[in-house]
Amino acid sequence: MESVNGINLNTYNMLFNSYNKHTDDNASNGTAIADISIFTSNSIDINSSLLKRIIRFKRIRYSEIDNMYKYKASDGNCYRFELASEFFYFLSEREKEELLSEERTRYCYKKSIILASKLSVGMVLFGTVQVDDYQHLHPVTQFINEGRLFIVDWSHNIVMPKQDYEKLFNLKVINRVSGKDIITNYYLCCDFFSSIPFSVFLGFNYELVSRAKKLVHEKKTE
Repeated sequence: MESVNGINLNTYNMLFNSYNKHTDDNASNGTAIADISIFTSNSIDINSSLLKRIIRFKRIRYSEIDNMYKYKASDGNCYRFELASEFFYFLSEREKEELLSEERTRYCYKKSIILASKLSVGMVLFGTVQVDDYQHLHPVTQFINEGRLFIVDWSHNIVMPKQDYEKLFNLKVINRVSGKDIITNYYLCCDFFSSIPFSVFLGFNYELVSRAKKLVHEKKTE
């Protein structure tokens, strides 16, 4: 049976060819996501005038009660968030600069995996997010802070309470991968299955890791 990186080809195509698409259900969240993304970046949005940006950012206020920023959308929903570049003490200056720039959108898979390995009860949630009527695959990192669940989205430089993130991005989880041993397991899989994309590793983590460990055992018993 034909396979890709050790995964049945039919299953592979079903996952990676069907989740990046336009949908009939418009989430109407594009403006809110764009506003927050501009706010968490040092990049200049050349498509928006300064006046328009100021008006839109009046929706963002810092809440002393929540110790977080709050964005009030035009539909009345409120979304709390912090800047990941300010939240995590262990980030290097280079990583902080990346989070504040457009470069952050290039490394979401790699950074989600690294963060999951460092954070308390860290876990990568691999699934789909939706912006207006477009749905696409995306990884985020879940962790626990002071007994509450939070989501880190590297691509947007945000740390959000999980319920707020799920509501804003319409997150649908396909697979959950524990941060414990996640990096070790990735390199273990790479030893047996060449050039595994991070997306495949996250989407088929259980199958790939189980197969790799079985192959290790078989080599030891030869």
